[in-house]
Amino acid sequence: METEAFFGTYLVKRNLITEKDMLDALKYQSQETPSFIDMATRLSFLSMKDVYEILNYHAMSDYSFEEIAQKKGFLTAKQVEIITTEREKLRPPIGEILVLQNKIQKDVMPRELDKYHDIKSRYHDISEMLKSVKMFHDIPEHILETLAYIGEKVTCRPYDRIVAQNEEADCFYAVISGSLKVSKNSPDSPDNELFLYKITKNDVFGVSAIFESQRRMANVTCEELATLLKFEREQFLQFLKDYPKASYHILMFIIRRLLYRLYATSDELAMQQSNVHGQETDSTLNDVV
Repeated sequence: METEAFFGTYLVKRNLITEKDMLDALKYQSQETPSFIDMATRLSFLSMKDVYEILNYHAMSDYSFEEIAQKKGFLTAKQVEIITTEREKLRPPIGEILVLQNKIQKDVMPRELDKYHDIKSRYHDISEMLKSVKMFHDIPEHILETLAYIGEKVTCRPYDRIVAQNEEADCFYAVISGSLKVSKNSPDSPDNELFLYKITKNDVFGVSAIFESQRRMANVTCEELATLLKFEREQFLQFLKDYPKASYHILMFIIRRLLYRLYATSDELAMQQSNVHGQETDSTLNDVV
């Protein structure tokens, strides 16, 4: 249903149908398609008692009904696949419904479907990348698919400056591959930088920008060919509001990471103390997120 709904939204944004057209088509599709629960019970994979227990778990989780059914051992991955396949056989495509209801011309639909699938493929790739990022390990797959739509893929080459000290911070990055260096401008020489630490794949940096608009407290430079995902502050904040349970996991990760960076940076500063003025120490610690 999520894929079909997004295709309908795509058609609305293209001004090919109205929002009412999309909602009418989705309502018709829903009426013609058995729910996951209906199909699972129809195939005798779940009893109504099982359904009741799963729904209780579902009320306290961001996971979908089928994901919880698997995690709690009510269904196997193979059974979920069978249920999904059987539902797909009975579900009329949204495009066919719109054509049937004379909301869009029949010859227009194939062309728009091709364009839509190209877009969908790009976001699917980002969704797969997100699975490896530590900050998102506890986030359900269907929510990662939503998060993918606000992520921007960025490719960096060695010596590229991704973040510059003192520039405005309005986004953060997840590292999919490659290695980056975090450094601080030297107070003694503007041409020199003090090395702080490295950032490697599956990590994130700049996440303090999520919580408030501020200036960057350090530099981040690419050391080897890297793939990053960039998230704008306002869009990510909206994501956190929309998925509060996912937000909890993300914020707990940030807190644990902050504590780790504080200890690590304190050790680095102790080693470099002879080269760093006392007043710079506090500002360096502020950027460990």
